[in-house]
Amino acid sequence: MTKEKIGSIIDYLCQRQLESGEFKSQCLLPGAPEKGWYYTGRSPFLTANILCCIQDIDHPKVKEITLKGCSFLLSLMGSGGLWKYWEDNNGIMEYNVPYDIDDTCLVSYLLKKNHCEFPNNQHVILANLDRDHNFNTWLLPRGKNLRYPGKFLLLANEYRKSIRIFRPNSNIPNNEPISNYWDNEAAVSAHALLYLGENKATIPAIDKIIADVLSGKMNLQYYDSPFYAYHHISRAYKHGIKKFEALQEKILLDISNATYSDNTEENNLHKVTNAITLLNFNLAEHATYAELSADIQRDSMHEDGWIAFKYWTSKQRSWWAGSPEMTAALYAEVLSN
Repeated sequence: MTKEKIGSIIDYLCQRQLESGEFKSQCLLPGAPEKGWYYTGRSPFLTANILCCIQDIDHPKVKEITLKGCSFLLSLMGSGGLWKYWEDNNGIMEYNVPYDIDDTCLVSYLLKKNHCEFPNNQHVILANLDRDHNFNTWLLPRGKNLRYPGKFLLLANEYRKSIRIFRPNSNIPNNEPISNYWDNEAAVSAHALLYLGENKATIPAIDKIIADVLSGKMNLQYYDSPFYAYHHISRAYKHGIKKFEALQEKILLDISNATYSDNTEENNLHKVTNAITLLNFNLAEHATYAELSADIQRDSMHEDGWIAFKYWTSKQRSWWAGSPEMTAALYAEVLSN
């Protein structure tokens, strides 16, 4: 039965993927729910996340989906092998955004794994580490980039084009900006480490995430649940960041103590990401995983159809991103294990 469900999801993803390789990114404004979920323009974010979810599934169509998806991701590449959430002046979104660590590193990881050629961007990513060893979310002109004048000028130009999101905004309480020059969070840093690997240059950043999680001081900015950060951390652990084993006990405890107040779709998806996290940390024999797995198997979403859910948000929680395909891909990932 599980194999049939996985096959059904992969067939669904194959049908929903555009000829270009794109999986459409969608947005919901919780302040105006009557608008529903709508397309935000070409974006690498959900396509890359979906490909990550299905990368280890043994199904003949996964390779086809992945190759098409990688071709789409390459088509969105900016100068020097960098990516941003959506294209400039796309006619749908109000603001331009600069290149960012989350999209760049997740896409780079996938392209590298699938033997696609793209420029070496690791020096620019490492230059985005701050003095506290956090990867700043936005790829902006910083002092360390001065070693690479061409890249510094590129990032400075991107900063200029997207300056509105970093300025005080009268639509936000206390005139706060939409984003901040020094934004950083573990969920994003984990994707940087997934791509860069565990080595001398990245160990301070790995240790910083470990310290933040153990102390309960983990930032939640564009991902509004620690469970999504844990999901990313566990993925990095599975694919080579073995120092994250130090977080196994803490993350297991937090997931074991998690409460799911009702049967909403968001709670169901938290259960799915938590189950994936436990699998990535080799905790499939734990009672908590057994409970989550039983709930997931009983979940009727497989029969009722796939819907979008909140996977990524604006810092003010006034803008949610997700897609039915992303929901389906997460279910496929957990069911395949």
